[in-house]
Amino acid sequence: MTTSAIDLLSQLIQTPSFSRDEAAAADIIEQFIASHHHTPHRHGNNVWALSPRWHDDRPTILLDAHIDTVHPTPRSLRLSSSATGTEHPILLRTQQLGLKPFGSPTLSNQALIPFPSIKIGPGQSARSHTADEFILVSEIRQAIELYTKLLQ
Repeated sequence: MTTSAIDLLSQLIQTPSFSRDEAAAADIIEQFIASHHHTPHRHGNNVWALSPRWHDDRPTILLDAHIDTVHPTPRSLRLSSSATGTEHPILLRTQQLGLKPFGSPTLSNQALIPFPSIKIGPGQSARSHTADEFILVSEIRQAIELYTKLLQ
C-alpha cells in the first residue's frame, strides 16, 4: 500500500496544479480510484469514492485532501477553525490512539467545510506550504497505518 501511495504522490508532484487549475491532478486521482476497482465520482476538480460498506443509516467520514499547489510565494490566511466537540467519536478515537491536538498555522480547506472536522497529517505541519516542503516515506507509512486504525 505504501508503494501505491508513493507512486500516486510522485505523479501528483510532477503535475502542475496551481490553485483553481488542478484538472490534471484530479484526472490522476480519478484514474487511481478506478484502477483500484472503486467507482470515482467527480464534480469539477473534486474527486471522491464511497466505501463499499457505505450505508445511509451509518455516520459518514469524509477523508479530504487538497490537490493544488501554491505559487513560490505562498500566503497563509486564517479563517474559521474547526469546532469539533470533545465528545465527537472521531476525536475520542484519536485520543484512544494517543494523538494530541495541534492547531495548524496554515490555511486549509478545513476552514471552508460546514461540519465538525479534524486535520491529521501526514508529515509535519510546519513544513506545509514552504518552498522546500517534503514528506518522508516513513511518514507516509505511518499515516496509512494511522488512518486504518482511526477507521477501525
